[in-house]
Amino acid sequence: MAIDFSSGGSQSRPSITRTSYVSVSGSANIDFTNIPSDVNKINIWFHNLGYTGAGAILKFRLGDSGGIDTSDYNSAAVYVHASNSINSQTDAMTLGWSSTDTEHLSGCITLEHRPTSNVWIAAGTSVHQGRGFVSITGGIHELTGTLDRIRFFNQGGTNFDGGEIWLTYEE
Repeated sequence: MAIDFSSGGSQSRPSITRTSYVSVSGSANIDFTNIPSDVNKINIWFHNLGYTGAGAILKFRLGDSGGIDTSDYNSAAVYVHASNSINSQTDAMTLGWSSTDTEHLSGCITLEHRPTSNVWIAAGTSVHQGRGFVSITGGIHELTGTLDRIRFFNQGGTNFDGGEIWLTYEE
C-alpha cells in the first residue's frame, strides 16, 4: 500500500527544536532542564564524549518536577567487538561504555514518549572513536509526572574529559 502525499489535505510536520551544544569537559553531571511539557520525541546527540578513568558507563536519567529518577529503569547496551558484551542497568539508561579512558563516543539516542502515559522508550547507537566498536542501546522508564529534565553522568563518578551533548526535540 502506498501513501500519496501529493493530494494535499491537512498534513503537518512536527516542530523541531535544537538546544545549544553543551561542552561537558570537567563536569560530573550535565543537566538539561525546562524541557517543554508537550515534547513527544527527543534525540540525544553526543560527540567525542569521554571521561576520566577506565571502564566507566556513560548514562542518563530522566526527571520530572519531583526530581531525577534513580531507579526502575530497564536498560541494556551491547558493546559490539571481538568478544561482545552486554550491560544491563536499572538505575539509568545507557549511552554506551568503553574499556579505556582514551575511547570517546559519538552517537544518537532517541527517546519516544508513549501516548497517554509518562512512559519513555529509548533506542540508539554510538561509535567508539578510534577503535571501530559500536554500542547499541535501548531502554524504558516510566516517570510519575511529565518529563522536564535529563541528567547525563558516568557511572564511575568521575568527570567528563571532553565532548559535547545537545538535544533536538519535537512537540
